[in-house]
Amino acid sequence: MLSALITIAAVQVATARPPMPATIEEALEIVQLDEACERSEYPSLRMTMYLCQEKLTSWYFTVPDNTLSPGFVRRMVIRDGKAIKMLTDSKYFGTDSQETAFFEWQTDIAESIGQ
Repeated sequence: MLSALITIAAVQVATARPPMPATIEEALEIVQLDEACERSEYPSLRMTMYLCQEKLTSWYFTVPDNTLSPGFVRRMVIRDGKAIKMLTDSKYFGTDSQETAFFEWQTDIAESIGQ
């Protein structure tokens, strides 16, 4: 039974990394048009998260303010040959002076999910 469940789960895993959206608007459009993506707000992390279970992908968007510029992180499960991997990509749209705040925000997210 467990073997069958693992096989079914592996079939649903993406086999290639989809291209990164070029803009934050494009990334938001991807998740907002996908009815399977669930939106959650995390004010303490200055973040909006979309959990897209069918695609085994989580998207984390900044809630921009005077120190944190627009940006996002995409985490997804993909199959690479026989291996199942968790991949993380991010894109940042701020100034050089805001870059440190974006990296600190990413660290806060990672710590909040136990990495």
